[in-house]
Amino acid sequence: MAKKEPTYTWNQETGEATYTIYYKNLTFTGHAICHPEDKDMKSQMMGLTIAESRATLNYLRHIRDNDLRPQLKSLKQLMYSMNHSKQYNRKSYEARMLYRHIQMLEEDLKNIIEDISRIKFFLWRYMHEKEELHQILRKKRKAKSDQEITNEN
Repeated sequence: MAKKEPTYTWNQETGEATYTIYYKNLTFTGHAICHPEDKDMKSQMMGLTIAESRATLNYLRHIRDNDLRPQLKSLKQLMYSMNHSKQYNRKSYEARMLYRHIQMLEEDLKNIIEDISRIKFFLWRYMHEKEELHQILRKKRKAKSDQEITNEN
């Protein structure tokens, strides 16, 4: 099965962006809709950045909850069962490989959790900075229009 590239859509009239990630037979979608107060500042790049971040968050949460955690739980249960066996040899090839695989899954899980928190912070900071920029631009536009009105009089 060929890997499908992510898709995105942007609706200029509504200011709605959608980003879709395909993984196996699943789709993870992120949406961003321009707030009615921000219609004068809507941007395709901003909408798609927010939508992509949200889709990526959905994808990483799925990997964390449905792939890594169940695998790690079952391997730890296997290791627990093996530890309580009388024939268990801690230095055997199988035991060492199982332990390494558990360590790799724990590292992957830790990285996914860090990525999720990093993306959440990026999304919050990005939206906050854009809001501050929009407020500054609105003030400048208002000052410019006020100046033009006073020049006309």
